[in-house]
Amino acid sequence: MKAAIYWMFLVVYNAALTQPCTLDYYNKKGGHYLFSTYFNDQNKPREGVCEQTIGTQVYEKRVFQNGHIVYEELNHYNDGKLTPRTRTTLNHQAKKGKPIGELKQFNEQGTLMIHWEFYNDESGRRRYKSTEFLPNGKLRFVQEYAFIRFREIDSFNRKDHPPHTLDDFGYKSLIVPYGKHTRNGSGAGMA
Repeated sequence: MKAAIYWMFLVVYNAALTQPCTLDYYNKKGGHYLFSTYFNDQNKPREGVCEQTIGTQVYEKRVFQNGHIVYEELNHYNDGKLTPRTRTTLNHQAKKGKPIGELKQFNEQGTLMIHWEFYNDESGRRRYKSTEFLPNGKLRFVQEYAFIRFREIDSFNRKDHPPHTLDDFGYKSLIVPYGKHTRNGSGAGMA
């Protein structure tokens, strides 16, 4: 009897946390999609899982903690078949010098095209390394970027960055090249 009540509680609890995956991209605070805070219809930070399926397979799935995306799975749907489109995992509480997470994007054939690795460097700045591949799987280039903190924008230009575009961590969606930039030695696929 206790086991049945426990399982019923888990089913009800999971159903309460699962929300429709209709994500309002504008009901948020922050400029960068992955680092924004998303709100539900009651203007409270989104919490739990939102999922959309095709049959029994996941088409879109997002997991939120305190309004922040911590997991995202998006898939392509072609000819009755689902293939990976995007996979993202994030830990927004990462400390200095530690990884924050990663994003992987795939083409419609399921080939990895982009791999972003987000991290906080030793100074605590949010950075990422972008590795891009050609459709044949060969390396296209590797580039590194740093996000710009709002406090680093001069006072004259701050008017162009309203408060709702600042994320909870003090960053704008602005990035600058930072660190190593390498590309495929043949230059194939480069503009």
